[in-house]
Amino acid sequence: GSTNAPNSQSVAAADPRDGGEVQHPFQERRSDRADRPEEEVIKGFAYRRLVLDTGADTPKACFQFTQALDASGDVNYGDFIKLSPDTGAAVEVNGTSLCISGLEFDKDYSARLRQGLPSAKGDKLARSEEVIVAFGDKPSYVGFAGDGVILPRLEADGLGIETVNVEKVKLSVYRVSDRSLARKEIVAGEATGEDRYAYVWEGESGEDVGVKVWEGEIETPGERNETATSVFALGAALKSLKPGAYFIRMKDVSPGADDNRMAQAWRWIMFTDMALTTYSGADGIDVFVRSISTARPMAGVSLSLIAANNDLLAKITTNADGRARFEGPAVNGDYPLTPRMIMAYGAQDDFAALDLQRSPLDLSDRNIGGRSAPAKLDTYVYLDRGIYRPGETAHISGLVRTPAGKALKDRPLTITVRRPNYTEAEVRRIDTLEIGGFSFDYDVPASAARGVWRIEVKADGHDDIIGTESFSVEDFVPQRLEVNIETDEAPIRPGETRSVTVEGRYLYGAPASALPVEAEARLRLDPNPFPDFSGFRFGPVNGRFDERFLKLPNTTTDADGKASVPLNVDEAPKGFGAPMRADLVVGVVEPGGRVVRESARIPVRPDDYYVGLKLSDDKSSFAIGDTVKVDAVLLDWQGEVADGEIEWKLVEEDYWFDWYRENGRWRWRRSYRDILVAEGRGEAGREKLASLVSQRLDQGTYRLTATRAGGKATSDIRFYVGWRSYAAGADTPDQAAITLQTEEATPGARAKLFLSAPYEGEAIIAIATDRVHRVQRVKVGAKGREILVDTDPSWGAGFYVLATVVTPRDPGDRPVPRRAMAATYVPFDMSARKLDVEIDEPEVFRPRQKLDLPITVAGAAQGSTVMMTVAAVDEGILRLTKFASPDPVDYFYGKKRLGVEIRDDYGRILHANLGAAARFGGDQLGGEGLSVVPTKSVALFSGPLKVGAGGKVTAPIEVPDFNGELRLMAVAWSEEKLGADAEPMTVR
Repeated sequence: GSTNAPNSQSVAAADPRDGGEVQHPFQERRSDRADRPEEEVIKGFAYRRLVLDTGADTPKACFQFTQALDASGDVNYGDFIKLSPDTGAAVEVNGTSLCISGLEFDKDYSARLRQGLPSAKGDKLARSEEVIVAFGDKPSYVGFAGDGVILPRLEADGLGIETVNVEKVKLSVYRVSDRSLARKEIVAGEATGEDRYAYVWEGESGEDVGVKVWEGEIETPGERNETATSVFALGAALKSLKPGAYFIRMKDVSPGADDNRMAQAWRWIMFTDMALTTYSGADGIDVFVRSISTARPMAGVSLSLIAANNDLLAKITTNADGRARFEGPAVNGDYPLTPRMIMAYGAQDDFAALDLQRSPLDLSDRNIGGRSAPAKLDTYVYLDRGIYRPGETAHISGLVRTPAGKALKDRPLTITVRRPNYTEAEVRRIDTLEIGGFSFDYDVPASAARGVWRIEVKADGHDDIIGTESFSVEDFVPQRLEVNIETDEAPIRPGETRSVTVEGRYLYGAPASALPVEAEARLRLDPNPFPDFSGFRFGPVNGRFDERFLKLPNTTTDADGKASVPLNVDEAPKGFGAPMRADLVVGVVEPGGRVVRESARIPVRPDDYYVGLKLSDDKSSFAIGDTVKVDAVLLDWQGEVADGEIEWKLVEEDYWFDWYRENGRWRWRRSYRDILVAEGRGEAGREKLASLVSQRLDQGTYRLTATRAGGKATSDIRFYVGWRSYAAGADTPDQAAITLQTEEATPGARAKLFLSAPYEGEAIIAIATDRVHRVQRVKVGAKGREILVDTDPSWGAGFYVLATVVTPRDPGDRPVPRRAMAATYVPFDMSARKLDVEIDEPEVFRPRQKLDLPITVAGAAQGSTVMMTVAAVDEGILRLTKFASPDPVDYFYGKKRLGVEIRDDYGRILHANLGAAARFGGDQLGGEGLSVVPTKSVALFSGPLKVGAGGKVTAPIEVPDFNGELRLMAVAWSEEKLGADAEPMTVR
């Protein structure tokens, strides 16, 4: 339950069995009570006591009564409380408590609870009550300034310390040796307030492995109830201070401080002038070492790669560019020989360490996504369709390529077909590849289990699976209709009627006229209503929204196969705060009775404005001692940023457990209440986000509710303050930009790019795919810098350019160096590696004939061999699984995900001059299977075929008795090139 419930006294919770009360004692903070004996029995509705909450930046007074108060909002309790001096503070109802927030510490108030104050039952206060409210001072607090662990050692004043109402602190400093760090997490630690339990997890504590090198007390003067910043001059305290790792404990030892409930804090410190940056790829780790003070590379630094079990895996020294590289064998070991730490030993005994188990930098906002790049071999497995009946034949084909895109030669393959329960159905050996390609037939057993089957490909000499594909085995009847929906994708609002156009046609070409049309829509919440603001959440966090069924009128297609369906969303609720969407499903009934459906989604915006909320710096939670900040944006119903005022309210979600006996057994339930912490207003505009809340909070769960001033549509965001989550990503770097200046990047040619940075500095330019290929170091001026890259065809279909710009440190003007990063993908022009495949299909073909399908392949190199597979499949079968025609060009030459992880120290550097905080900134099959299959599947296949001279090939296809549309799909390949084509052909 809550470990820091703001009210110190017990809170009554109703027992649903007998209406009795279960008293739950909360941990007491501070309370002043009216002179009323606790033993006195209070009858009827009356004032009970005063409870004070002093845990937040602003205190709160809660008056507790013997009965619950009216929380509906119909009663204005502010009329029944007269506060002197009057502050205009907010009044809030919480169960039996009436709370006033926005008061001040060290100030006395007189509160008069007026006669007639009502309860939820309608009972009224029989007589007025005079209550004195006196908070005293804020609880004591000690903590370290900033959120990093690296303290620059050159021209540094010392370690920043923040205190509230603390006159003196005691510090204990432990030096931790380098070889003790492999089993520790070098983290920013925690601050524990007065009267709170403090605990340091073993993996984060340095006391058990460190040697105490200093212990003493320092004065921390400051204004009463205000945060004061002091500096612990680490270098002056330790006359023989050496660079390295330190663990520091700090406690409040002011006169009168309770030894058992004192405010305290702990933190790791890396005292150094070296900052490390690492690029971890598939075949090694590249390390760069730079001086924090000058941002220049540091040559001659000895680097050690330490394993999780503290073994030394490798040693290397940085070159003139401050670069060193640990190769694959040292970094690809199994646990416990997996790399854990990189330790750097520089001149003058300088030392630094980087934890490789830390989360890498989050670059998800820099367009680095795509298909995972293959480590060694890449295989494209394709089928002639996505669904088969038991007893039919699956044509399984594949192409195997090296990362450079060249055909694999002389490497036997093992192909395993697995049933839905993952047992082996067949294992097929492919001893000879046709220029890196293979094709074979697999007869699906007549007793095959229905479900999704899987194909796995392995190559001799590789333990990993290098290619996969799946297909479904079901009883089915091919579709005979094609259904299309045309509608405006703009948001629809209540009171508006929109026409949805439905068009149906038979797959052999005729319009689907005089067929019934069924339509329905469901009103749902939109999970990503505004893609440009996908990081924000909209609507109430606790708001339950039951999907609403929108019945649309049935109709019939006209002579052209078209119909119009009217849609309105008048049932969409206004004031809910969350954007919605209408999921529309339209079906045209085939003559045989089966319905062929298509779907569409239309945004629904009942409210005029929407408020979006997110935690600042893209955090998911806050640590104790962090300043809590929430960003807000105001959007109109069209998704455009609007100007306006946002009202907000912050509450702590407190809960406790009630235990009771039922049928002789102990049971429990959790009871909740909201405790108002703060409220205010913020200005949202087109130029910048609104910033709501800026204060430190105690450990607990909080919810911020915001609405446009004068509006009803609200949005909530819930977050936690407490123990820090070290799994969260590192701080996001500042934005830089790289643009391609060359018209097209050709493999092997020089590419010209331009780097624009927000400030001057030293830059590292890394060229990477799933590994780092090249690195260069450049200076970047205020106007940016041109970057030249000599490309290599072995990089595949494209490459990433990663640029990190770092500024030097200046103790006066820039105590914390800045860091910006740019990442851009440069696709190669692969036209020289493509085969131009053209199917010369007839416009209409008669059934029960043999078709010699002419196909032309252009672009093959002189003297090279080209292979091909050709399939002709009933479009009605392909539409059942929304089957996409095979396209090896897109698979092999498409954009791939960045396979390099980046970690650095720049997001963890502290302000060493007065301690200010640092910041760097295919659908599943559904329905019931058919026990009787009335039609035979039309799925024709030829291959592999060898393309003859002049790029000509003829694919023989025996067209059966069939009336409909066939999709002709051709895939061609040579040693270095790929191509594909797909065309429809009507048969009738």
